[in-house]
Amino acid sequence: MCQFNYLTFAPSADAIALAAVARSSGISLNLVPSHALCLLLRPGETLYSTTSGQCDCGSCVGSATSDPSASTEYFEKEIQKLAAKGWSKTKIDRWHADKLAAVSRAESEFRSGMERRRSEAELWCNLLKGCLQGGSLRWVGLIHTWEGGRSRELRKSFQEVEKALSDLDPFAVLQLPRFQLLRVRSW
Repeated sequence: MCQFNYLTFAPSADAIALAAVARSSGISLNLVPSHALCLLLRPGETLYSTTSGQCDCGSCVGSATSDPSASTEYFEKEIQKLAAKGWSKTKIDRWHADKLAAVSRAESEFRSGMERRRSEAELWCNLLKGCLQGGSLRWVGLIHTWEGGRSRELRKSFQEVEKALSDLDPFAVLQLPRFQLLRVRSW
């Protein structure tokens, strides 16, 4: 499963100006014409990927929330799948131990990299503020997802939360749950 970050704008958004603001923050904007998220947005709203590589894994967006691949429920489902494929209990136990060790390493790295993540989250806040500074937009949205063919989970879990620009802080970016659209409004 990989993380992907998206920005969303009202139909009146000037895509060229917003792309320039994003570039100045080191983020690329790529129009996403068709995605399960597009069906959940308001009419005319546009969705842009901020991914410059294969995925956004390692991004600070939502990093203070738990990784879905580290949950007990995830491991239980994966173990059932491996058993159905004919894996032995020993092989499954070894796989599980390796995955738990990887999660432990990731959590340790997260704690040690929190200050770097806060700095990165400040860049995201500056991007969102920059998008709203021109005055032509009333809001900008940020959402992150964990992809893996889970459009049904996306539809079921999708939520919108609004926050005034004056209340935006790095922790809002760090603590953004997956499938939750954070709409930052200019007023």
